[in-house]
Amino acid sequence: MGKFEYIAYKILELLLEYECSTDVVFYFEGKRLIETDKDWVIEEGYLGSDYTEYANDDTLTMTFEGPFFGVMNYGTNYELYDKFDKLLQSFGYYYELGNAWNLALYEI
Repeated sequence: MGKFEYIAYKILELLLEYECSTDVVFYFEGKRLIETDKDWVIEEGYLGSDYTEYANDDTLTMTFEGPFFGVMNYGTNYELYDKFDKLLQSFGYYYELGNAWNLALYEI
């Protein structure tokens, strides 16, 4: 498992804990982690930059609608927002929103 795949799964664990994983997709290492029929699967051959102009194909990009969109844009769950930020920092990264529906990781 690559570094960013590991980070994606750690973020997913957090989002699942707060029931905020609906309509979230992770792009990393030429792959994507996506929910299909209630199972999370890794699919090969996907770049975040194919889906959003603000992707960082060197790290991890996320696209999202649903509950996580509310967390990131409207402050619907400050506890999750804070834990998300601290989780990324623990790996040495921060995020930047590209549009209201996507973000990319960058080294601190």
